[in-house]
Amino acid sequence: MATSLRSVYKSSDIILDYCCTPCEEDNLKTEAEVYCEKCTTFYCGPCINMHKQLYKKHTTYGRSDIKYWPVAKPTQDLIEKCELHTEEKLKLYCEDHEQICCNTCVSLNHRQCTTVYLIQDAVKTQSFADLHQLFAEINTILQQFTQLLKSGEANLTSMHESYKKSAQDIYNFRQKINTALDELETMTTTNLDVAMITLESDLKTGIDNCSKVEEELNCFKNVMQDISEKNTELIFVASQKLLNKKRQSESLLQRMSKKTDITFSFQGHEIIDSFLSE
Repeated sequence: MATSLRSVYKSSDIILDYCCTPCEEDNLKTEAEVYCEKCTTFYCGPCINMHKQLYKKHTTYGRSDIKYWPVAKPTQDLIEKCELHTEEKLKLYCEDHEQICCNTCVSLNHRQCTTVYLIQDAVKTQSFADLHQLFAEINTILQQFTQLLKSGEANLTSMHESYKKSAQDIYNFRQKINTALDELETMTTTNLDVAMITLESDLKTGIDNCSKVEEELNCFKNVMQDISEKNTELIFVASQKLLNKKRQSESLLQRMSKKTDITFSFQGHEIIDSFLSE
């Protein structure tokens, strides 16, 4: 199957999944609408009209028959490139560490490993049953992220409400004491603000990380579904990347699960309260 993604994210840019080959040769970025199997070339609307005039007997496939298109180059580059050494392609598999590697990875981290294979050899052991199981596990993780994100947003709301209430409690308590306790009020309010800023920043960072990993998981899941019957080497590389993302996701889920239900409350010191009452 060809990729059905209309674009692939790379840093802050969006790259078209399939570009018209003739237009690209003229340094123009035009989305392809048709693929010619005989020419192994992609064409936009105007270019395919010219092609039809020259090669009337060539078999072509439109977007509705995208399953007959080859894997898009941006998709292939997304899967094949090394995340640590972005100028290199992943060509090797270290069985000792269960990691896909580029030449630099092997040189730096796997020189002592005894079972390092070329991906074209390692892919022979790839099991589609394992891949389906990985999909199922990723779906479970994505569901957990969805629930965790909802819980995090709800927690932010309740945390703000409890913060406002605590701030009001501090203010009400402050009205009971005389001007000599101004310094104590300032210290108490400052501590609350610092705690709020610290916890809010930490929780927002966690939510942002969850959103990022969720997006990456969805992207890799969609990509792997789209190429699952076309290029076994790409499937192997992508599944290894997805497995690493799965491990990162599980670690992030475990950390974020400990940061739920954060609230604030204020309790005046009993001695001060007793003194003011007297």
